[in-house]
Order: sequence, then structure tokens, then C-alpha cells
Amino acid sequence: MLIGYYGARFMLQAAVRKVVRKRIPTAKNIIIAPTLRFFQWRVAVETEDKFYVGRAYRRSVTILDEFEKVPLPNSPIMDKVQKDKNVSAFLSFSPVYRWEIEEQEGQYEVRFIDLRYRSEGHYPFVAIVHLTKDELKHLNSYTGWIFSERKLQNKMLIGRKEHR
Repeated sequence: MLIGYYGARFMLQAAVRKVVRKRIPTAKNIIIAPTLRFFQWRVAVETEDKFYVGRAYRRSVTILDEFEKVPLPNSPIMDKVQKDKNVSAFLSFSPVYRWEIEEQEGQYEVRFIDLRYRSEGHYPFVAIVHLTKDELKHLNSYTGWIFSERKLQNKMLIGRKEHR
């Protein structure tokens, strides 16, 4: 019975992959991940210049988000951030991600967002680093699952207290 289950899942995944290839012929990397529902799949696609995130149900693929693929800049901020152990682990684990930098209250927040795990309109698996704006001193970092911004800020505050 287990062999039949995995055989059926493998065939369904192959069918979804075929539909994605037909819909996005320039796809370089296609990640199709199962969900708890038998016919439902998470889909992340990388092309030369874009990322696509979607869902598949049976052989129907729906693209939910599309992001421009922006390479990591060669800058002192990114050099410092990439040396962080949390970010390093994230980058080795996450093949399809986007990044963003925000300035806030005398510091930089650099966020890496894994695109494979879209859930209820947001992406809960992240890596975040806070650096001082003037000296690029490492304040704190976090890698993991975040389902609310308030909980994330609490974890980052705890991390800052531990670094003191």
C-alpha cells in the first residue's frame, strides 16, 4: 500500500512538473513540494530573471506571486550579513529566496525570505540580521519560522539582550 501511495505521488508530481514546464518554458529550477492534501502541491520556479510561486491542484497550476530575481549586491552590508551563522545556514538550505534591506532607527534590517513555503499570503521561513547603521556592528540575527511580525520582533529583542 505504501509503495502504491508513493508511486501515485511521484506520478502526480511528474504531471505537475510537466504543466509547469509548459507554462514557464524558461524555468531553470522547479521545486514541487507536497502538502498534507494528496492532490495539492507547493510550486516554486526559478528562471534567469524571475521567481514564481504557486500552488498546484491535480494538474492545474496557479501562479500566486512573481518576483524579479535580484542578485545579492556587492556591498559592505551584504558582506557582513553573509558571514552571520544564521544567514549562512539559511543560504545553504534555501535555493529559492529573495532579500530586502530596510533602514530603521539607526540600524539596517536585512531579510532573506524563502519562497518555497508560502502560507496564507506570506512567507514564514526567514533569516534576519540587524546591523548598526554607522559601524555595521552585528546586533542580532534569527533564522526560522515566523507567523507574526510581533513574535519576530520579540525574538529579535531576546537575541539582542543575549548579545550584550
